[in-house]
Amino acid sequence: MGKTINGQLTSTYPVISFSSTGKDTVWFNGQDDLVYTPGQPVPVRYLQHDPTDARINTLYSLWIDVLIIAGVPCLMVLLIYLHRSIFPKGTKFLIGKKPFFQVIPVEGS
Repeated sequence: MGKTINGQLTSTYPVISFSSTGKDTVWFNGQDDLVYTPGQPVPVRYLQHDPTDARINTLYSLWIDVLIIAGVPCLMVLLIYLHRSIFPKGTKFLIGKKPFFQVIPVEGS
């Protein structure tokens, strides 16, 4: 287990080692606050041609970066679209022609 201290905040993380070829050992740090006991077997996923780019094979460890990078902007766009004072009900969007993105106002407002 590894530990980082930033001011008053501390976080622990697992330090994982494995051997992809039987000759060398690869070490990497897992996600914060994942609790494993020392010596416990952990599923690891890595690229065969680049074993140094390894992650713990759990849904959280593999997909949390994608969810944050893609999910937060999508959520913001959805909230902006659903806000009535920004885009009134019935507003149409034209995507793909010049200009690339065009908002067509609602008739009669």
